[in-house]
Order: sequence, then structure tokens, then C-alpha cells
Amino acid sequence: MLRVGATTTAIIVCCWTGAWSQQTAAPTGVSTISYDNFMRLDIKQRSERFPQLSAENMAMIVRTHGEHWLAKNRARLDRSEIAVFEEAIAFVTPQLYEKPLDPRVMKKEEDVKASLRCRVNPDDVLAVFDVFGRSDSTAAQARWTYLSRARCWIGWFAESIVDYLPPIPR
Repeated sequence: MLRVGATTTAIIVCCWTGAWSQQTAAPTGVSTISYDNFMRLDIKQRSERFPQLSAENMAMIVRTHGEHWLAKNRARLDRSEIAVFEEAIAFVTPQLYEKPLDPRVMKKEEDVKASLRCRVNPDDVLAVFDVFGRSDSTAAQARWTYLSRARCWIGWFAESIVDYLPPIPR
């Protein structure tokens, strides 16, 4: 099955948490919480608590989650995959969660998405930044195979040309 939408979704998950936090109502009081205490909350509590955190605390939680995931999965990743994940994790800074989002951060976001695109397993991208427990980061992930990369590139190509196709007459 071709996963055109899933690839795009996986690539923007980190940036989505920033955009999501900007679209929620302004918190009545900005708070902080440690990574360990945040991860002890159930999924519903994490979703409710995240928008109440400072931009610095949001970035620290997501970045720490990524660092833990990378340390746990480093042995199964090749050097190029590790480098891509290190770059993506380094991108998680408080500026990603500040309101309004700086246009330079938006440009960097596009660069990070491009570097992730088809270079790493989309399921891994979901797991590395998923502090809300929507992906199973503890499951043994399959290797990112040539076939999965080919599917990704075919999906990328299909997504890229869709705006240029003329409407099909009925």
C-alpha cells in the first residue's frame, strides 16, 4: 500500500506540536514540568498540560524525548540516519513554540522536513517526537528497506505533481 499522506504526516509531527500549541487558547499561567514528570502523566493529561508550558519547557520535553529515542535506537540506525535525527532534534528550540512563529523558523522547518523526507523511516520520525503517546516507540521497528524508500519517493513524486495535473473531464 502506498502511504502518500503518512509520510507527510510523519515529517511534520515535531513542527505540528509547535503549531498546535500556538493554536490553542493562551494559558492562564505558564508552568514548567520535568521531562520525567511529564511522561508519567497519562496521554490526556499530557495533551492538556503541554499548551500550558513555556516555550522553553515545551522544547526541552520534545528534545529530551528525541534524545532518549535516539539513544535507545542508535544501534539499529546507520550513520546517515543518525545524522538526520540529530539535526532534527537540534531544530527543536523554544523559537519553534513561540507565538507568533518567526518566518525564519518556518523556513528552517521546511529545510528540516526536506532533510527528513525519504531519508529515514516515517514511523521513526513519528516515534522520535511523539510525546503524546500516539505512536508505539517501544515496538521493534523494521529496518528502513529499499522497498520502503522506493515507496516514499513514489509518494513524494505523486504529492509533488498533483498541483500540476490538469483536471480530468467527467
